Amino acid sequence: MRAAARGACVLVFVLFLLLPASAGAQSEGYDFSVSPNPPNQGEEATFTLTPTDARVERVRWDLDGDGEFEDGSTRVVRYTYSSRGPVTVQMRAREEKGDPFQVVTKTIVVNGPPAADFDFAPAAPLAGQEVSFTPSVSDAEGDAVTLTWRFGDGATATGPSPRHVYDSAGTYAVVLTATDEHGAATTRTHTVTVKADPAPAPGFEYSPANPLTGELVTFTSTSTASQGSITDADWDMDGDGEFDDASGEEVTWSFASAGDHLVLLRVRQTGGQQAVAFATVTVAERPAPPPPAGQPTGPAPTGSGLPVTPIFPRPPARRPVLMRPFPIVRIAGVVLPRAALIRILSVRAPRRARVELRCLGGGCPAKAVARTSATRLMRFRRFERRLPAGTRLELFVRQAGRIGKYTRFLIRAGKPPARVDRCLVPGKRRPVRCP
Repeated sequence: MRAAARGACVLVFVLFLLLPASAGAQSEGYDFSVSPNPPNQGEEATFTLTPTDARVERVRWDLDGDGEFEDGSTRVVRYTYSSRGPVTVQMRAREEKGDPFQVVTKTIVVNGPPAADFDFAPAAPLAGQEVSFTPSVSDAEGDAVTLTWRFGDGATATGPSPRHVYDSAGTYAVVLTATDEHGAATTRTHTVTVKADPAPAPGFEYSPANPLTGELVTFTSTSTASQGSITDADWDMDGDGEFDDASGEEVTWSFASAGDHLVLLRVRQTGGQQAVAFATVTVAERPAPPPPAGQPTGPAPTGSGLPVTPIFPRPPARRPVLMRPFPIVRIAGVVLPRAALIRILSVRAPRRARVELRCLGGGCPAKAVARTSATRLMRFRRFERRLPAGTRLELFVRQAGRIGKYTRFLIRAGKPPARVDRCLVPGKRRPVRCP
């Protein structure tokens, strides 16, 4: 009996050794971590079994929350979420084959990037002009958002509403990057097309329109700035090329001699860009004052008391006389680096006068135009445009039996047109100097 009992005890001990320790229990306690935490939408997240040195015989992952452990089978797995919001992640692992699995379940919230866009003004900026950028940013999770800017010309900025000046014309890709406090980022790109600054648009008016010698003429600038404002207005009244005769938006001047006088206005705007306008002012001779009342105007009496028989000289041969009123040819415009912008080209002549305009050069809108004036003022609007340097305009104003007018303009680069005035005498083929 004792021997049998001793044998039974040995058998029980052996069976105890063969059974798993604490049947169904494991010595490891599993967990997992995620990085970054929270993961960002569209960016790869890393899931790691912990402790990292834990003994594990088998591990499976469900990362997309579908309940299927088919998204990974290693200690470290990676996954990219295409949408924001909460997702249930599970990991199951066991230490030994045959052990029951431990399942670790966590709900994580995928962080979405901020929504971002921007606008800018002006929509068509000029070189040297300040451009304002205005962002429109929101974050669904309420995170703080940092804004960084790249302006496409090497310059950068941070903050919500930057301003930037482009030094030269061109096309620039402006990139806004909006980054939330978890590192999720959105970029938006818009193209800014910067045009060359055309400089100010110069111009002026004067009154009276038909001044006389010695009469005060008021000149008023009508110039506008392409950006900023007009800072300087300087005048050349005597045609010497120096803008030292007057300064200001409105000035007065008188001309001592009759004829066509070239007047120039140079304006400068904020930033230093400048431009020149020109116009010819035709000045008429002031008529002689009438004699004082009561003063005899005829020949003095001989004193003999006898009647005097007048002797009439033989009338001279009839010669052509000037057209009355004599034609006035006016030109006004803007000096350009390689051309001239003609804003006014007009002829004031008696009714029924014949006016012919000839144009020579590659920039001519027409080779010749001829009109018979129905009114005293004629505008040649086809030629009121940009004409390249080297273009020559010739105007012939004729009337039967009278001396007419010839005017020639030569368009020059960076200068007002050169002008020549002559008379057209009936019977002569070429213009001559006026008497």
